[in-house]
Amino acid sequence: MSLLKTLSTAASGLLMAGETWKVVCKRLAQGASVPTHRHPGYTVMLSVLEGDISATITPTGGDGQTYALTQGQLATFSGEHQVSLLAGNSGACFTVTLLK
Repeated sequence: MSLLKTLSTAASGLLMAGETWKVVCKRLAQGASVPTHRHPGYTVMLSVLEGDISATITPTGGDGQTYALTQGQLATFSGEHQVSLLAGNSGACFTVTLLK
């Protein structure tokens, strides 16, 4: 079984972690969302494994910008920024890697 297939069928949750990093896999149904939040002290890497999501990233004191991400795309941003996610028509499976 390929790693992509393993991750894309995995339940949402923590996949692995070390002292300065962690990797979480998330699965969202069509139209489901993740509310606005931050990851202070981390650099965030968001990687879409299946489906598509809209990621709205808002720097502190700035205006938010929405990015349409599809399978195979990666977004990297400061954990100090606010982020919210919305799954597209086919839902989404993605990983979030947090690096200190």
